[in-house]
Amino acid sequence: MKKAVIETKKLTKIYQMGDVRVVALNEVDLTINDGEFVAIMGPSGSGKSTLLNLLGCLDQPTSGKYFLNEQDVSELDKTQLAVIRNKELGFVFQSYNLLAKTSAKENVALPLHYDREKDHTDEEIDQYAVDMLSTVGLGDRVDHVPQELSGGQQQRVAIARALINNPSLLLADEPTGNLDTKSGIEIMQILKDLHKSGHTIIMVTHEEEIAEYAQRVIRFRDGKIETDMQNGKSSKKEVIYETV
Repeated sequence: MKKAVIETKKLTKIYQMGDVRVVALNEVDLTINDGEFVAIMGPSGSGKSTLLNLLGCLDQPTSGKYFLNEQDVSELDKTQLAVIRNKELGFVFQSYNLLAKTSAKENVALPLHYDREKDHTDEEIDQYAVDMLSTVGLGDRVDHVPQELSGGQQQRVAIARALINNPSLLLADEPTGNLDTKSGIEIMQILKDLHKSGHTIIMVTHEEEIAEYAQRVIRFRDGKIETDMQNGKSSKKEVIYETV
């Protein structure tokens, strides 16, 4: 039986905007096991981005619990969350988020340099970054800065950076959103291969053809899980929406 990498219990996020109370996430119960590749979908305002921010420890819930590898991270402070993000999580963003004047190798190495408990020399970190770039097909581009790389190549750098700390969980936010069709397929093939090698991946996307690469698709609406599909069969459906 596979262990749960993620477990949420009544996870809720409410934003107060003046006199308006916006329920972005409404008591969500969710379990994602080690080695799963999950796509999160839903219309604008459905709660999918809010969920990704909470799972990525970029924000804290209003109420409810979030367990990452059985550790309750719901009430950790900002410093503790930063440590969790650096050690346990890898991020791939739509806009790549690379440092413009920094080489691919240096961009990939950044998470290890930020690790206060690192036990690697700078030379070892550089070599590890080169190795990560080689795994995504950029072994010959290690000294190129982002403006010398195509969009697809920049996203490969971002994936290599996300992997360098050997994270428990890879979070991808619209990873093909800025790419042409060919580059998007190449990026999804990399993610598919990473999944096959045992990585746990959660991906937010609005594209049906991109979601098809995942083994499980969870659709959100009005801050709740509407459907949870695996292998084409619905395993869960919530159709009643309560007002908080």
